[in-house]
Amino acid sequence: GLEPIIRALPLLPKRVRLWVIGDNVDVIPASHFTGLVKTLGLGERVLFWGHQKDLLRFYQAADAFVFPTLYEAFAMVSIESVACGLPLLATRANGTEDLLVPGKNGVFIERTGASIAAAVKKWILPPAKRKLLARGAVASAKPYTWAQITRRHLAVCEAVLGDKALPDVGIAGWSSR
Repeated sequence: GLEPIIRALPLLPKRVRLWVIGDNVDVIPASHFTGLVKTLGLGERVLFWGHQKDLLRFYQAADAFVFPTLYEAFAMVSIESVACGLPLLATRANGTEDLLVPGKNGVFIERTGASIAAAVKKWILPPAKRKLLARGAVASAKPYTWAQITRRHLAVCEAVLGDKALPDVGIAGWSSR
């Protein structure tokens, strides 16, 4: 999803910057995208940080987390970002639909520069809207502690082993009802 984010930048004010964390993006080395960045004249606005062990400092310095992925089996990075108070701008990919509540903790985007830029303009650049989403982001992470996730998984496993209906474990998408 890195290319659509890069293509969104020319549609946004010059003060908007993109930090790319990690070595492989979409199974393509992040360095593959440096040509696109140069072609679009975005060299000063895109920073490739590579692999980082201390992600917390990057989450704390960011205004939002943009995640236009094609497929994820409920990415930890989504939970980490909302737990750090970052509004989540993400595609409708597995699991994200259970976490993201449009207008409360983030917004759904399409994998296009225009969609990403529109969401950033509407929800991230206005400080009041960004703060509203940030508060909602922190609240939305609370059901995802390791203890709660373990409890929910055990309840589902016990139901399956006992040939019973899946329990309502308190998160959208986890109930048989």
